[in-house]
Amino acid sequence: MTRPPNHEPHATVSGQARQLVESACGPIDGWLEENRQLLVGMRRHLHRHPEPSGQERETTEYLAGRLGEAGLQPRVLRDGLGLIADTTIGTPGPDAPRVALRADIDALKIQDAKSVEYRSCRDGVMHACGHDVHSTIVAGVALAVAAGSDGAGLEPGCGVADGDLERATEDAALDEFPERLDLCTHAIKRRSEAKPSVQVE
Repeated sequence: MTRPPNHEPHATVSGQARQLVESACGPIDGWLEENRQLLVGMRRHLHRHPEPSGQERETTEYLAGRLGEAGLQPRVLRDGLGLIADTTIGTPGPDAPRVALRADIDALKIQDAKSVEYRSCRDGVMHACGHDVHSTIVAGVALAVAAGSDGAGLEPGCGVADGDLERATEDAALDEFPERLDLCTHAIKRRSEAKPSVQVE
């Protein structure tokens, strides 16, 4: 959650939204570190049980269950594909901005040739583009701030699948909250002499 060096926030993001994100980072980072193995287990479960775009019902059910166990009340989107969960930091006023986190949850139709215990159990389908990581990141943040941050969402389909994003936006009624900071996830592993920027377990 640490902001990258030399990062310039988008001009349309209000100072209030930035302050909300920055004040939440410390507690979130602490919880994520303390619950690292829980998150590794979630990622490996998702990796082992991939579902292609438009079929992510078991993935949605699993994520909704984990969030529900933490006291959140996830709302499953229509057709059982994707979900939205809300939680709040402190006691924000009625005009307080929202921070919305989004992750894709679909897998690709590719054979998983790995020889690890969490390799895909579904022939011809695997998480080859990191959406299991993305889902775990957003779910992890939602769990970390179950008594805090406002607006964690998990949605179906790829980022370029405009229909899925429109459906999620419509179902979640996000247009009611024009003053919000929308963040999407993406995992990047850089090869260099230094350690990678993202390490997946």
